[in-house]
Amino acid sequence: MSNNLSNLITLGHSTSSPKVTRENLGNKGFILNEMIRELGLPVPPGFVIPVELCQLTLKEGWPEYLNRQIQVKILELEQFTGQTLGDPASPLIVSVRSGAAVSMPGMMDTILNVGLTPALVDSIERMTEDPLFAADTWLRFTSSYAALVLEIDHEALAPLSRSSDSVAGMLHAAENISRYARDNSETGIPGDPLEQIIGAIKAVFRSWESDRAVAFRSKENLSDIGGTAAIIQKMVFGNLDMRSGSGVVFSRDPLTGANKPSGDYVIRGQGEDVVAGGTAVSNLKALGDQNLKIYSELLEIIRTLEHHYRDMCDVEFTVEKGELYILQNRVGRRSAAAAIKIAVDMGTDTDFPLTQLEAARRVSEEQIQEVQKIRGVITDDFPFASGIPASSGVGSGELCLSVERAIQCRKKNRPFVLARQETSPNDIPGIIGAQGLITMLGGMASHAAVVARSWGIPAVTSLEETNLTEDGFMLQSILVPEGTTITVDGSRGEIFLGDLPTTVNEIPLELQTLLDWKTTEGPRGSSEIELFELAASPESTVAVLKIVKLKGMCTSDQISQALLASDTDSTKVISNCEEFLKKVGDYHSLSDVGRELLLTDLSEKQALIPIVDLEQLHQQFLELDSEFKSLVTDWQLTQEKKESDLKELHSRLEIITTEISRGLIQLENIDKTFRRYVPLFEIALDGIRDGDSSMIASPLKDSYHTLWFELHQELIDLSGMSRADLEK
Repeated sequence: MSNNLSNLITLGHSTSSPKVTRENLGNKGFILNEMIRELGLPVPPGFVIPVELCQLTLKEGWPEYLNRQIQVKILELEQFTGQTLGDPASPLIVSVRSGAAVSMPGMMDTILNVGLTPALVDSIERMTEDPLFAADTWLRFTSSYAALVLEIDHEALAPLSRSSDSVAGMLHAAENISRYARDNSETGIPGDPLEQIIGAIKAVFRSWESDRAVAFRSKENLSDIGGTAAIIQKMVFGNLDMRSGSGVVFSRDPLTGANKPSGDYVIRGQGEDVVAGGTAVSNLKALGDQNLKIYSELLEIIRTLEHHYRDMCDVEFTVEKGELYILQNRVGRRSAAAAIKIAVDMGTDTDFPLTQLEAARRVSEEQIQEVQKIRGVITDDFPFASGIPASSGVGSGELCLSVERAIQCRKKNRPFVLARQETSPNDIPGIIGAQGLITMLGGMASHAAVVARSWGIPAVTSLEETNLTEDGFMLQSILVPEGTTITVDGSRGEIFLGDLPTTVNEIPLELQTLLDWKTTEGPRGSSEIELFELAASPESTVAVLKIVKLKGMCTSDQISQALLASDTDSTKVISNCEEFLKKVGDYHSLSDVGRELLLTDLSEKQALIPIVDLEQLHQQFLELDSEFKSLVTDWQLTQEKKESDLKELHSRLEIITTEISRGLIQLENIDKTFRRYVPLFEIALDGIRDGDSSMIASPLKDSYHTLWFELHQELIDLSGMSRADLEK
């Protein structure tokens, strides 16, 4: 890796750059970049240290040149924001967050409020005229930096971090932490903001190898992901004043699938208060009551995100002094029942950009089986405790109050329910295998609830009128001790004594609709054309591997759609490609053996095309490429887009399609996979003609721009060049 050119990516970078991939920027960084560049959403400025540098530092240590690259990016951020690290008049404070190629909620570290120093605390107090904000933010920073960057044991920090809600109490606790860190670590909490940032980045990279992250990847079959990116952004403060707050919103109910937003919000809180599950939270009504204008703006943004990403979205946001900022978006994890309802609702909504075939493919056979097995309790008894229903289903087992006891139960094949005051990512080894999960605090958006839903574990959060002690649940004067068998009904948010009998719940009406779609393969529109009858042949194997190479990481469905092949055929071929592909959750990526096979195939194809013909074809493409980029850029920069603008763009893209199709004939004769481009361009054009502007340049579907980029990459490969050669 070069130490002369910066490997760091400023958020808002061109999405057509080969550096801007989900594998390189991580899922969080990739989507943040796209929300700025493509959607113009209010995302705090910043930059990304890509996954490849995490891999490098974990293997070889921290490279000195990276310090210089970070300094350059910080300088750019200072110039953009008008704030400066350590400047008492206008200090730049940042967040440092993790983000792997596949979302791993809460499994790696986040350090907020980085760049604060004791001197700046006094300055911020004077600037904001709010000593409570200054003290609260300083305590938050010292606690997280000591725990995550300096790796000071939680047991040692916990008593030091306790404080009253007074300014004096918070400052005293922060001083105790700082003193302990100074006496019990090599560096203490640095007074240099840049040194703090570098330390936080190192901690984020280290957290990739934490026990919880390793356990999560093992459970999710994500062993082949290469590391995490680090995202550095200007802080926005949800704890600034009573006009501020932080929250998480799901564009649809992740438990039931109902087409209405749901989520958690904390007035005068930071994001970790919501997702860590350690704070009592309110629902989104609290945001509407606080600021109806911001609430309406948020709803409009999540609608935009749903249509752009064509799926339910899980969005983290912060309100600072009445201004809304979007901090993260990812495809929302949901229960099996919600997955079915969401798929059917989206597939039947004529205004939603998802076909019934695509919607049916979203739901796995495992989810269908799970929803058919969801049960409800049979009892006339009242529950002994209730809270927020966070993950549907019923589970019974002995009450465990610690991760260690839960692990022992799992090893002995004894059913167990894990109960915690609040969950941290470190509880993941105890959540794996649980029949139920209970937390005293947190809401629908806490990491515990999100993970429980995706793993089909019944869960109840925010228990009412119940305390958790070292011995068990305390209800007024009655103790339910650890080891007691209890039943968790995650659908109703209720907890009962004993192992209660259950009955199968009513099957959702949407399930039959979905099964009908799966049986008939659903309406396919233009994509009904099948170019390939994939079989167990070298040609079919190469076709599949080429799609995976071009897309970096992709699902089986994406391979089928990109080749316009049947699901059945592509599944058979993919199953025979084990040595050539690596499985990363639901995604495929190339193995080293797969890359070698493609290189061999490329050499054979290059020998079949006269160099002069290839150069002529590439030159023709570059001329059209210049026109195409100009068209797309003009469209993206147009503030008020009219229907006539879209029609004009469609007409010009039709002409480009006709031109490029003539040049592809020779390539199609020697490599059948080139036959996919013209039909897929036409499908994209059909979408644009029908008013779906996402078919112009969305990177998450086979939009015109996505196809154009892939075709260009194939021509570059055939020419024996690289994109860097073209940029010289």
